[in-house]
Amino acid sequence: MNATVVVAVKVSEYKMNNVQLLFPTPVFIHQLEGKELDDVQSQIDSKINQIKQSKQISPWGDNLTTTFDFQGCNDLVKFNLTNLLNIISEQSEKFCKDIGYDNPKFKLIESWFNFTTQNGYQYDHSHPLSRLSGIYYYSTTIEDGGTRFRDPNPITHFAGWPYDKLGRDSVLSEPKVGKLILFPSWLVHRVDKNNTQNERITIAFNLA
Repeated sequence: MNATVVVAVKVSEYKMNNVQLLFPTPVFIHQLEGKELDDVQSQIDSKINQIKQSKQISPWGDNLTTTFDFQGCNDLVKFNLTNLLNIISEQSEKFCKDIGYDNPKFKLIESWFNFTTQNGYQYDHSHPLSRLSGIYYYSTTIEDGGTRFRDPNPITHFAGWPYDKLGRDSVLSEPKVGKLILFPSWLVHRVDKNNTQNERITIAFNLA
């Protein structure tokens, strides 16, 4: 069953008795299953060895390998991974509809593969010069490092009320094969350390 989680739509829809959540951040999750998942995975399977030939040490200084290139990269287009391209287009439109963003006009400007082996991780970062970003989990054991989204409110990092008691400055999204996450490009996130011997493979992308 496909699942959509939207953290923030309209303020009026998020009341807890007398409490309103005034500045929530929208994060969209779509879980591919069945034929949809099989079609995407099999298309990537057929190209993954070719894709791996262009991977290199992370240019960002963290501990992983990637096909990202500052000169410009769009692996989903380059390797003609049309099944995932179509799903990203469909789900980004659904995301916008869910939060009341009318007439979205997005263009995929970058996409690349990240390979995280044992002890690999990725530092806090955001995706500048784009509007909507996303992650697709191609290969994961669920225990090889999740994506952790940081609370965008800088004041909470000083443990001000009520976070001094709640103690939540980030939210962990556990990896799962076929999971697609869409989020605002400014939202800071990182990849937790991979403590397994599995190679975690994800596809990251930006839309503008």
